[in-house]
Amino acid sequence: MRKDGSGKEGNAAIVIVVLLLLGGAAYFFLFREVKEPDLPDTNALPPAADAEAPAADTAANGVRPLEEAGPDTPAQGFTGGALPMTADGAVDWDVRRDQLKEKYSDEFSEPQVGSDIRVLLRSGRTVEGRITDLAKEFVTIRITGTGKATYQRAQLSPASQLVLFKDVYVNYSVEKDLAAEKAARAAEAAATPQ
Repeated sequence: MRKDGSGKEGNAAIVIVVLLLLGGAAYFFLFREVKEPDLPDTNALPPAADAEAPAADTAANGVRPLEEAGPDTPAQGFTGGALPMTADGAVDWDVRRDQLKEKYSDEFSEPQVGSDIRVLLRSGRTVEGRITDLAKEFVTIRITGTGKATYQRAQLSPASQLVLFKDVYVNYSVEKDLAAEKAARAAEAAATPQ
């Protein structure tokens, strides 16, 4: 047996190496970059178009810029035909709202019971599983390995609500289009010499 203490130094070196490895692993797990879910940002719905600052159109989206628009050009965001007009020549926005509601109601495709889905909760947690029940105010999902969970509409992120609930999708889409159309009409009116 050696009396110079070299055995203790060897043990201390092993302990230091183990602690460095554990520290590195802890650092990796605590400070690694976490991949965001593939869903859009769902902390809040995107804001409706601002009536005073319409989005710029480009030739890529098939809409002529407002500077080139004439009186026969439909409003930005308008999806076909002429805007409904009142007897005094103003746009009838109530009729337009009804037209858009019909369009988006027909367009919505509700997820089917039995289909796989991934939803984002308002808490930021992502849940994946199979839909077992879908009603107006909730969705029940069989989560792989953990059983069923029912989530009220208010627990789901706005983006997940857009996918699951027809009324949310229709109302959001209608308001977004109306805001864009009203902004385009206001910009057109401002650009037209009086």
